[in-house]
Amino acid sequence: MSEPRTPKILLQRLERRVGNDPQLDYHIFRGIVNANKMCYIISLLQLFFHSSDFLEYVNNLSKDDENDIENKNELLTKIYKDFYSGQTRSINIQEFFNNWKGWAGDPNLGFPEDIQDVLEFFLNFTNSVSENLQSLFTFKMDQKKNHQNVVSNFLSVNITSRNLRDCVLNALNEYENISNFPQLLFIQLNRASQTDYIVNTLVGVNKTIIFGGMLYSFVGAVIFESSLHYHSIIRICNEGFDFDDSIVSPLFLDQNSVFPSSYNRCIKAESNINRNAVLFLYEPTDHDDLGFIHFSPNLQRMMSDNSAQSNIIQIHEISEESEEKYIEVSNKELVREDINVERIECNDLKGVVKISSTGVPSNVIEPIKENRFMKNRQLFKWVANVMRELKEVDQGKLNSELLSLKLDLESDEIDFIQEQGCILYDIMKNLLEKNDLRFNDVLNALQPIVDSYEAKYQKQLCVNSRKIPIFTANDEYEEIRPLKKSVLEEEEEEENSDDDDNNNEEEEEDDNNNEEEDDDDSESTISSNEISLKHGKGSILNDYGGFRIWKTTTNSFEDLSLDYSNEKVNPENDECPNGDDSDDNQFSLRDYNWKERVEMLNASNILKEIRKNIKNKFNKRNPISLESKSDLQIAIKYEALRSWEKYKENKLRPVIIFFAKDWIANNVTCEEKNSLVIAYNSIIDIENKRKLENAKKLLTKMKVEEEDIASLLEHEDEDPIQTLQNICEFLTRQGTNIDSYKVSKTYSLSPNTVKHWIIKYNKDEEEQERVKKKVKWISEWGGSHNTKLNDEVLLCLICMVLDFPNMTSKQFASYLNSEYGPCFANKKKIKPGTVSRALRSLNFSVSKVAFCPPTRNSIGLRIYRVAWSLLMQEISNQNDVLIGFIDEAAVSIADGKKYGRSFVGITPLINNPLSNCKVSVLSCVFPGYGVLYKFFNSAVHGSDYACFLNDITQFVRIHICSSNTQIVMIEDNCKIHCTEEVENVINKLEIAVIPTVPYSPALNGVVEGYFGYVKLGHCEFYSFNDLPLCDEISIKETWTKISNTKFNDKILNTLYAEWRARMAKCVEGIPLVSGHIKINGFENDADRLLNVKVFRHYKEVIYT
Repeated sequence: MSEPRTPKILLQRLERRVGNDPQLDYHIFRGIVNANKMCYIISLLQLFFHSSDFLEYVNNLSKDDENDIENKNELLTKIYKDFYSGQTRSINIQEFFNNWKGWAGDPNLGFPEDIQDVLEFFLNFTNSVSENLQSLFTFKMDQKKNHQNVVSNFLSVNITSRNLRDCVLNALNEYENISNFPQLLFIQLNRASQTDYIVNTLVGVNKTIIFGGMLYSFVGAVIFESSLHYHSIIRICNEGFDFDDSIVSPLFLDQNSVFPSSYNRCIKAESNINRNAVLFLYEPTDHDDLGFIHFSPNLQRMMSDNSAQSNIIQIHEISEESEEKYIEVSNKELVREDINVERIECNDLKGVVKISSTGVPSNVIEPIKENRFMKNRQLFKWVANVMRELKEVDQGKLNSELLSLKLDLESDEIDFIQEQGCILYDIMKNLLEKNDLRFNDVLNALQPIVDSYEAKYQKQLCVNSRKIPIFTANDEYEEIRPLKKSVLEEEEEEENSDDDDNNNEEEEEDDNNNEEEDDDDSESTISSNEISLKHGKGSILNDYGGFRIWKTTTNSFEDLSLDYSNEKVNPENDECPNGDDSDDNQFSLRDYNWKERVEMLNASNILKEIRKNIKNKFNKRNPISLESKSDLQIAIKYEALRSWEKYKENKLRPVIIFFAKDWIANNVTCEEKNSLVIAYNSIIDIENKRKLENAKKLLTKMKVEEEDIASLLEHEDEDPIQTLQNICEFLTRQGTNIDSYKVSKTYSLSPNTVKHWIIKYNKDEEEQERVKKKVKWISEWGGSHNTKLNDEVLLCLICMVLDFPNMTSKQFASYLNSEYGPCFANKKKIKPGTVSRALRSLNFSVSKVAFCPPTRNSIGLRIYRVAWSLLMQEISNQNDVLIGFIDEAAVSIADGKKYGRSFVGITPLINNPLSNCKVSVLSCVFPGYGVLYKFFNSAVHGSDYACFLNDITQFVRIHICSSNTQIVMIEDNCKIHCTEEVENVINKLEIAVIPTVPYSPALNGVVEGYFGYVKLGHCEFYSFNDLPLCDEISIKETWTKISNTKFNDKILNTLYAEWRARMAKCVEGIPLVSGHIKINGFENDADRLLNVKVFRHYKEVIYT
């Protein structure tokens, strides 16, 4: 069955959609016949003819007499008349194709035969229409840089943000004094690449943008697809329509939609508007809508509140004769106070809640309204089972992604995860609408996600399937005690050691002495530092709480291997489904292909961006003056000669002239010049300023007319050099000697000069010695370059830091110098101190590591987190939802911190747990209201959890919300949450208990944050050296005191804001990491939760 899409039917479908008569003419839903590769023309004309101001202008032209119509607009008038006459689905504008002239500014030249760029047609077309029509979309502004006035028909913006609104604001930063605000604002998004293809970076399209302080609302966009085809997406009455040549299709689903074609069209439009839109049309508006354009069937409704309750007060009577009458009123309207839950009778819960304490009913007022989110629980579990099987995870790549985000580099993987997550969201929404949902339905629906995953990661999946573990079941070894030294301690030792690599003999002696000491230590502690394998003996090079580096007694580097242990803190606390935590991070370092990792981790771009940032920071420092310009000229010369030495090492046949041209281009004539050149030019700039001041004094002394002086100094601020030049020319005409006023020139260099330097340097040993002696003298300008640290070494080092953040500099150096590293062929080996300095210079520091299980950021779970977060955002935005966060925990005794390498400001991820724990507490946190908890003298079991769910549900239905409220609780995937008893209680209570994404504790972050706060405060009650006593009474008293007196509304609301902010990050596809995040824009989200209504006695209720 085909989908009805005639203009009249499209209007009827839109009228049913918007709920009232939009008073539109059905002719606006007509397409245009594509004669021959004219889609670039049609797509732009559709934008024009769906603009109210443009239509009004052309309509007025059509009402004039034929003689009065402006000749340039005749063809447009003809199209307008064709649009609004006739009954066909599309119109034919062949007359326009044949008769329009003006291509390339030639009044006699028509359209080319092949398809052209839509922007090129826009420029030619807008220049060919009358001046009155041009005034609709023309605007003026001044460039800040040179104050040049610009008149334009469109605004060109680059991709500088993930949304169009910010891209526009960033583009306008270069302009000022915007005038003649257009009625039709065209925006061109520059998606051009160095090849013939466009850049498909995701840029969200805002419903409203800001242009020079004015608000503009989205009308439509031109889409360019990879098949070299243009079409338009246009919004009519807040609904989208795809104008694809002669075919016009709705971008929403209704009773006339045909599945799956209608659905797939909407999904494709969602991708096109964000990734393939090249030209946008906006019109002025008075309303600032902060939303985005969405055509995905469910994303359109994500932020809407579909469950708005009536404000009419409802009276609930216990019986006709009784005075027990209750009204349902919002918590926001009531006077609330902090109540200690223990003081409420018939209750064994603990905690403090902020509620209205007057007129409280004695029991739950029935009936309980059916919970519309209960079915989410089973679906979420089934989806988790499928998505956790998409196990591709790369710890180094995760650290690389975090670093790329820090450096504002794009990530193809993040875009893939975000796109697949949005598709998964739509799939899950559709599945939730089914009444009799089965696991096979979920499997079939998720197959497109699985197919996309396998297609993208086919190569990695093949490699992982062949991975061979280092230690097999036949290898027997004793349990090893961890070594005492940490990465931080070793780095401190290296800081205090002699870092001068030029003292080779002295360092070799130190290394030999160290080796002897290590041998002595190993002999004295052989039982703890050696293992017995079936194939020989091995010793531990280092161990950081489970991260072990082994080395066999053969002393060859190829036996060096890595072992990430992944022991569980509490085996009973396993994830609910499967619990398969196979650790695929065991491999031998001889199998570590660093060159392959450079590409996978985007290391080249990371190194380039780090260098750029360092260079920008270096160039902004306060200038350091050498004795004279001649000193700097010598310094630049020696800098070029040192670069020549490095250049020779990497070339079989180095050509001097090629090197000279390249060095000048990268250091002298480029925009980001060498720091020595910048210093020289700074001196020149100071000289010229001084000469200008002296020249001005001379003009005054010569008693030059004030008008002449004013004329000479007119542009002094904008261009002081030209001003000085003009004064010198004036003085010359006056017969004055200008030798002391001539403009000093900035530094310049010719390839022949560099060639002469190098030839003399190669022949003159004395010159070579002079270069070496000057090294420290020039060190403050960038130092003598360590020729061993070439790009290959730095790229390998960056990859190893991202893959193995808690290896030491000594271990990094060991690999770099091995036959598998880039320094194997060098005569001089890299020392650990050199590695430490290199990492510091690249902004990598030693930071505390964060435990990150391998599966936490697997591709499948990251995709699922996008959909999960979208669904939870939708649920938590509804006014009749009371949301709680529930979990069990224990008082923790930390076993010490661990450290690892990372870029400054980023927490490196590793795979080994960081703490032990004991003594249980069950808690449920309700943002906006408070905390309920209960102590247990032993581990929490399923029966305890079921009982706690029942107790807190009965409590909140009396004190916090009415029986009409949708209670939604977030839990993790612990096994005790999945027992038959728990499931029965959940169904009986009519509550929705939704599991988080597996291995994602941050998604239950409100209660996790509560536990962290109380545990931290708990430790303050004990001395620094003494561990807490296992006294149940004292532990409970301390916990209660901290929770009830110190954990306040401000902390709770901040935790909820963090949860909302973290979901927003998950929607973007960003890996999940521990620690606090910024909550900008989410600070007041907890206030909305007070809209939940509660029953109170009609006589006793106290309003604010």
